[in-house]
Amino acid sequence: MRFIIKSIILILGSYLLFLAHNAALLFLPSPLAYFNVLLAALIWLSLARDLSEVMIVAALAGFFSELYAATPFGIVLTSLIISLLFLHWLLRNVFTNHSWPTIFFCALICLTAYRLLFIGLLLATNLFIPALFAPNASLIKDFGLEIIVSSLGLTLLYCLVGFFNARLKSATMSRQFYDR
Repeated sequence: MRFIIKSIILILGSYLLFLAHNAALLFLPSPLAYFNVLLAALIWLSLARDLSEVMIVAALAGFFSELYAATPFGIVLTSLIISLLFLHWLLRNVFTNHSWPTIFFCALICLTAYRLLFIGLLLATNLFIPALFAPNASLIKDFGLEIIVSSLGLTLLYCLVGFFNARLKSATMSRQFYDR
């Protein structure tokens, strides 16, 4: 019974995360509309939860995103999962504490990896479906703006929450946190 309730919560939470991402895209004004709510929430979740929980939420939210994407199926999900695995490796082996510079650089690296993988996979599909995707200056500008706005927004959110919550104070994380 516990497993069923936890599964329902994960599915509903992933769908609400997807809806929040789309609502931010549609309703926020121009510079803030570039904030990637989905990836920011998954980065935040990867700071606090186990890798398996993050991957389940990422797979479900990525699947919901794939249903509404204009790209071939699997590109968003694949780039999302690989970038989050890379982020987990960074958090485990490179960044040893959770402070605002760590959050900023983790978000910057994860979002950059996500968008580079996304572009790379779309270019790889051009081998099978010609002229499906042609990167242009406008797309690169939009992706750059998304990376900057999302990284700064997540860092600002972390600082605001850390100001009001003593649990998020900068502290060195032990390896036991990631070896569950």
